[in-house]
Amino acid sequence: MMEMLSEADLRRESRGLVTMPGRIRHTINRRSEVAIADLSRLGCRIVGPVDVSIGSTLFVRLDQLAALRTTVRWRSGTSLGLEFDTPLYLPVLEHLLRHWPPLPDWQRSRGSHAFWQKPFDISEPTQV
Repeated sequence: MMEMLSEADLRRESRGLVTMPGRIRHTINRRSEVAIADLSRLGCRIVGPVDVSIGSTLFVRLDQLAALRTTVRWRSGTSLGLEFDTPLYLPVLEHLLRHWPPLPDWQRSRGSHAFWQKPFDISEPTQV
């Protein structure tokens, strides 16, 4: 009998939780504000009202970094799993995880990703 693997088992690398505003570009004319909910060197999970197919190419902006080319690997509701074409450098990942901490558990559990619906001020990271 075949054993079912969890999503975490299928990942090549663990992800750190963050609460970071982001922007994605679907096409030259289509852009969306999203929330980055977790992050690793190889990819991220975004949350937001984005209508794209698995396999689509998106460009995502994390913090003040240049746009990164990604491929949509999965989608579930308003969440998308993106794989970076070029992995993040470890010092960049560590910086982002330090400066954009996750929401407290009580805020994350208040509803289905309500944090991405509020407007973000992307000029300043969340301070803890």
